[in-house]
Amino acid sequence: MSLSAGDGVIGGALTISGGGGGSGAGGDVTVEAGSAAAGNGGALYLRGGTSASGTGGDVVIDAGDSTTLASTYEGVVHIAPNAASFVRIGESANKQVQTDIFGDVTVHGDLVTTSSLVYETTYSSYVNISTTQDGMFQQEVRSPKITGLDTEDATSPTSTLTIDAGTGGSQQHLILAPTTATAVYIGSATTTVPISLRQGAASSDVRFNADASGAVGITAASGQDVTVTTAGAGNIV
Repeated sequence: MSLSAGDGVIGGALTISGGGGGSGAGGDVTVEAGSAAAGNGGALYLRGGTSASGTGGDVVIDAGDSTTLASTYEGVVHIAPNAASFVRIGESANKQVQTDIFGDVTVHGDLVTTSSLVYETTYSSYVNISTTQDGMFQQEVRSPKITGLDTEDATSPTSTLTIDAGTGGSQQHLILAPTTATAVYIGSATTTVPISLRQGAASSDVRFNADASGAVGITAASGQDVTVTTAGAGNIV
């Protein structure tokens, strides 16, 4: 069955609407493709009109408004609420579309991003942000600042920032400023904070310590020497 408005200088408009309600609800409108006993169900296409020399027609999907002007009475747009197991925007490898979301976004589940433009069930290069807010990056992370959690991030946060090597791999080293950095600063530029370098869990394993007052202590392990040397003709002052 084909249902269309008349042609003309300006094409005719076509409106399909349910019946109006008085004290009850208005009538529903269902547009559904054909079902099948053995074959596949029919596809349902909603698309704007094409144009030979102008802009193609938009497709607008929206919920009903309320004359109360109260947001609590506005309808909700549901996408894939019942049967769909997959939602796709754009087409893998062929049609990538810019998608803008104006407003807050809540993801109930893991969020995975990848630079691959071809759909796969798993990706070799990706960023995974899980529901526990853990982040896994397989390449470089660029950021002007990294801090611990704030009070708005968790009810009772531990704001300590821990940097460590991974639990696997052939080399578990923590390397700071290996290539590009021209200076390394540890500590505050505005206040005196303790700085400690240790090799174990015991308090006696602290090798270098600068306390909050600025006192400095250097301690070698039991039976080991403390050696201070200079290169070339330098002096120890």
